[in-house]
Amino acid sequence: MLLNWDRIFERIGFPKKIVIVGYGKSGFSIAKLISKELASVEIIVTDKDCLKFPEINEINYLLGEHNPKILKDASWIIKSPGVPLNLNFFKLAREKDIPVIGDLDLTFGLLPPDVNTIGVTGTNGKTTITEWIGYGFKIANMPHYIAGNVGTPLSEIIYNITPGSNLVLELSSYQIENSIFLKPRIAMITNLTLDHTDRYITFEDYINAKIHLFKNQESGYSIYNKDDQNIVKNLRDLNLKTKLLSVSKKEDFSIAGVINSDIVVKDNQNLVKITDLSNISIKGEHNIENALFVASSLYLSSVKPEYIEKTLSTFSGVEHRQEKFYICNGIIWINDSKSTNPESTIVALKTWGESKNLILILGGRDKKTPLDELVNLASKTCKAVILFGEAKSRFYEFFKDIQNVFVLDVFDEVIDKAFELAQPKDIVLFSPACASFDMFSNFEERGRIFKKKVIERYKINKEMIV
Repeated sequence: MLLNWDRIFERIGFPKKIVIVGYGKSGFSIAKLISKELASVEIIVTDKDCLKFPEINEINYLLGEHNPKILKDASWIIKSPGVPLNLNFFKLAREKDIPVIGDLDLTFGLLPPDVNTIGVTGTNGKTTITEWIGYGFKIANMPHYIAGNVGTPLSEIIYNITPGSNLVLELSSYQIENSIFLKPRIAMITNLTLDHTDRYITFEDYINAKIHLFKNQESGYSIYNKDDQNIVKNLRDLNLKTKLLSVSKKEDFSIAGVINSDIVVKDNQNLVKITDLSNISIKGEHNIENALFVASSLYLSSVKPEYIEKTLSTFSGVEHRQEKFYICNGIIWINDSKSTNPESTIVALKTWGESKNLILILGGRDKKTPLDELVNLASKTCKAVILFGEAKSRFYEFFKDIQNVFVLDVFDEVIDKAFELAQPKDIVLFSPACASFDMFSNFEERGRIFKKKVIERYKINKEMIV
């Protein structure tokens, strides 16, 4: 073994047989790690779909519904984040006292000593904050790694992580909900709105999954958004082992906030100015909140204020997050494919809808979330709304009273209609407010295909960027 497994074995025992549930990117990565580290252990991979990654020698693969028979003599169950925890398979495992653990959670327990770990969760903004913090460490020339829900499994980079380095993790509720070893030094919850209704019966269940990140910490800092009442009311009466810190754009704060149009960090009772709000490099009120989390975590990681200022003023943003990717003939094209719920689309409308010149593209796999606020704002900011995907029929029932609503079946038709409607000074905003899985593998593929089709259309028409 190249890694130190003592902490794992002390808590959940030495395994004789491990069952890995789900063989996507993270399942494949943890399977490689375990087959290398624990060569004598029997490993079974079960996945209800066809294998998307290569098979590994010495591992048995079972496709189809997860068969309870494979639980016999199992020591651990390792769950990929895409597999719901409420499956009967996991219930049976718990009845047999078999630990069910996430792949990221297990790998976190293998980290070398003295790594400065930062965990970022929340409904929206996670990826931007994660990448922005990583960019800050780059500016400060400090060793760092980025992993988790951002796209790189922690198990894929575990051998590269050195003592004393910095690790930034984007964490989904699926990676947090049943975690044992996941105890970042700095944890943050950005905001909480209704999401993942396909996985959680109630909003409270979803919130509890997120809050578990704070509850599981044994030391360090827990940073929350004081402007988000869903967070504030659920933190009351919690007996945390960490120092609870708040950020706020408008209220009293304990680590970072806004005073007289300046972003400041509070060090004990001293205020340290970082930069003026006008210097933040990416647009939108939500990015002020994001910047506060970035400044807080970097300051607590001993990054100098001048490097934090440069971080906030030069970061260029993240692909698929309100990404202004093309401007031609006075028309701005925005790829916001990461918008998988109405709340994130509302944020985009507030950012770009200063005058009624938006052409909004919505649709995908419906999460059955409320749409009233989105419809109300779209009626004030959009000149047209284009609906597509599985959600289009339900969305139309809400949007039908708005002028210029178009319902289309084929994604190419969506692009055609956007080109037909767009005029100089218009903004075409692709912010679906839905999951991508009805037509695409993930939101990244959805965004890249959207951009590709738009750019190809201009090339076919021999248009020039102006």
